[in-house]
Amino acid sequence: MARHLASEGAITPVTFVFDEQNGVNTDVALFFDYMVESLDSVSRGLIKMPIGYGDDMRNLPLQAADMLAWHIRRQREGNEDPVVIRRAEYLRSETHIEARVPLEMLVRWGAAFSQVLPILQTLKTKGEWQRFRTVADEARRDGFRPPHGDDAVDALANIRAAWDQFRGKS
Repeated sequence: MARHLASEGAITPVTFVFDEQNGVNTDVALFFDYMVESLDSVSRGLIKMPIGYGDDMRNLPLQAADMLAWHIRRQREGNEDPVVIRRAEYLRSETHIEARVPLEMLVRWGAAFSQVLPILQTLKTKGEWQRFRTVADEARRDGFRPPHGDDAVDALANIRAAWDQFRGKS
């Protein structure tokens, strides 16, 4: 979003507000700083920190975003119900942005995640994920940053090293 706004010449910073979900707030916070750091300076300057969280049952903008996403997803999935199509078109405006992820990007992500999946599958319980999150957060505070770019080999090595440390193998 920040890159898009920068490409459009926006100058007003944007506050990101995520739907509150049990434990997800901590997970988003764990990675959001890194994602912001990986942006160019103009895009990074358009993100108003800190990020926010809201209850989608009480926060009207989150309700509107959920409703828009629900209708557009149903339409994109091929739902031919004229009511769904009409509502999706009605809810759209010139300021709404839909991002289509190219197939080749999904294939690259799939290949990268298939290497990480065996590690993630060992985090089957909430307690294991919480312990891993604690180790990852401590590493982040100590200065660890995942590598930038598409070098999945280095990224995988860093993930495995963190996992081994978490499991007490080093």
